[in-house]
Amino acid sequence: MDGTDVVEAITLAVNLDRYPYISVDYYALDKDLENCWDHQHWTPMDRRANVRTEAGRLLRTAHINELNELEQLGKTYDGLIIPGGRGVGWNL
Repeated sequence: MDGTDVVEAITLAVNLDRYPYISVDYYALDKDLENCWDHQHWTPMDRRANVRTEAGRLLRTAHINELNELEQLGKTYDGLIIPGGRGVGWNL
């Protein structure tokens, strides 16, 4: 409800990491989540969480680039994967 499914994100990262010829960069917005949910009770929470901080927590890396800097970095990519659910619609 509030962002990327944990299993989806971790499975994607682990499988991309299995191939040494694939170079992966991670990006996220540096903003607060629009909605935070208690997934045990399916109710909204009065809590703030940062999208980029949560991405770093899920992926266990400090190398989460700011999404707004993507164009300025001047990098080109062969593919783009945007994992997510309803949270993508709320936060992008």
